Amino acid sequence: MTGGEDRSAPRPVRSRCGTTAERVHSAVILRSPDTAGVAASVPNVSAGGGAGRLPPEHVDRLRFGLALALAAIANRAYSVALVVYVYNTTHSTTWVAAAAAARYLPGIVTGAFAPRLLDRFPPRSVLVGANACCGVTIAAMATAVHLDASPAVAIVLAAVVRAAASGQPTAAARLLPVVAGGRDLSVVAARQATTDKVMLLAGPAIGGVLLLAVSPATELFGLAVIVGIAAVVSAQLPSPAPVCHPSGVPKSHARTVRAHATAGIGIFIGFTALAGFVYGTDTVLLALLANRLHLHNAGYGELFAGLGAGGILAAPAVNRLVRRSRLAGWIVLAAVFYCVPSVLVVHTHNAPIVLVLEALRGTGALALDVVALTELQRIVLPQGLPVLTARLTSVSFGAVALGALTTPLLLNGLGTVGAFTALGVVPPIAVIACYPALRRADRRMSDRLDELGPRIAVLEPLGLLQASSRPVLERLAADMTERDVPAGVTVIAEGDRADAFYVVRSGDLDVLLAGRSINELHPGDWFGEIGLLEGLRRTATVRTRGPCELYRIGGGAFLEAFAQLPPSPTLLDSVAARLAANQDWDDPSDAPPTPGRPAPRVGG
Repeated sequence: MTGGEDRSAPRPVRSRCGTTAERVHSAVILRSPDTAGVAASVPNVSAGGGAGRLPPEHVDRLRFGLALALAAIANRAYSVALVVYVYNTTHSTTWVAAAAAARYLPGIVTGAFAPRLLDRFPPRSVLVGANACCGVTIAAMATAVHLDASPAVAIVLAAVVRAAASGQPTAAARLLPVVAGGRDLSVVAARQATTDKVMLLAGPAIGGVLLLAVSPATELFGLAVIVGIAAVVSAQLPSPAPVCHPSGVPKSHARTVRAHATAGIGIFIGFTALAGFVYGTDTVLLALLANRLHLHNAGYGELFAGLGAGGILAAPAVNRLVRRSRLAGWIVLAAVFYCVPSVLVVHTHNAPIVLVLEALRGTGALALDVVALTELQRIVLPQGLPVLTARLTSVSFGAVALGALTTPLLLNGLGTVGAFTALGVVPPIAVIACYPALRRADRRMSDRLDELGPRIAVLEPLGLLQASSRPVLERLAADMTERDVPAGVTVIAEGDRADAFYVVRSGDLDVLLAGRSINELHPGDWFGEIGLLEGLRRTATVRTRGPCELYRIGGGAFLEAFAQLPPSPTLLDSVAARLAANQDWDDPSDAPPTPGRPAPRVGG
């Protein structure tokens, strides 16, 4: 079944029995356009075989979403309890800065090792282990707070939580294709992205609300239990089959990124660092602001909830914004919205007005983050994005930590009003000074997007990509190549390693399973994604019936595009996960396949 339509009446195929993972794995294969049309005749088997129960894949999606939501709430809410405890104990912004830095500095190192960890262990095991480690460490932090231990103990434990949490987004990115399945991948990914945005608001808000009723120690104990539940739920998720790595020595991504550096990526990395730096100052200044407004223990979480709420409300508009080819002016405007309200905040003593101003800042934070990352994606596509993203993670975490550690110095040197004013004025001035360079980058990228326009128009109507964002479509279009294939050519062969995704532009193809025709493909259909997403060998053979024109997207580009998680406004916690599921793929030969013989296998 491809393109959302079944064009054949194939014979029934019975799914394998076994564990939940095996049943889901089989169900994904049967839905695949690689075995196009097979799923149409498979009976709808419910989980456990009982009538009225949800199918196993739906149950796994619920578990997946629940596990990530619980972990996200706990990991974002515990920071509120930590900062409140540290500030109430020390009444020092320096200690608060140290707590904030401890929550980000370890991510500079551990974020780079998470993908390597997933090369050695199943992603489900990594996710369960990360959640369990976070839960145990937060429980230890709760014990330290309950015993009135030195704030330094809690801060060290916060660093351990960050190190353990580095494995969560990367493992989730690897599990997403298995849980979602081929046809529903973009829909499930978009739904998960929405949940992630809600957690940006819910996490700090829950952390603040809980402090109205319980002590920081009690809240931390409760959050440790929540993360433990997330670990238990994660243990019930399916685990993907081992991914087949292409043979040969992969190309050096570092050299690729250096080659693209001349195209002007430095300025956009600088904007991402600027957003991280300003957010780092917020982790300290909002604690001071909550105390000035007499918001008590819940105030810190409420102010961050306001910041997140602005980002959530602005998300639809920002998603439409990044479809534009020229974004220079919007970057300047985003910087103004993010920073300038701080000048008003410090002169305001009305809590509701401050919350509105923080929400306004949240819109600018999201816009600056998303637009800068979109521009980066456009510059480095189709190669160089994986290593760039890994480095961007380190830059973001480092900038947050630097911003937090710099804030006490600003407060001591400029005073509270001076520090808020400087952070509200200086960053926008720096962005405005870069405007001429942004305009030049706009002109270069506008010409490139004009070239990609026809390819994007081909991808947008595909059911598989119906919920994909504009940057994802641009990512795929940049790697798309056109192939003229004669009649009688095997494009993919059953049992071959999966290396590419294909879209039929013109002509007709037959889908064969064990030598028997089970379906046919026509213009607008697609095939080849399941082998890539699941790390499987090809599950069917696709052969041209007559001359065909195909669009081909390499496996690396396809996986990188779907591995991207939407950027988190201000928190920047999801940057490391955007390309966590990327694999290195060699470029295929451009030589046309010989009629009657299988096309050459990539990297094989």
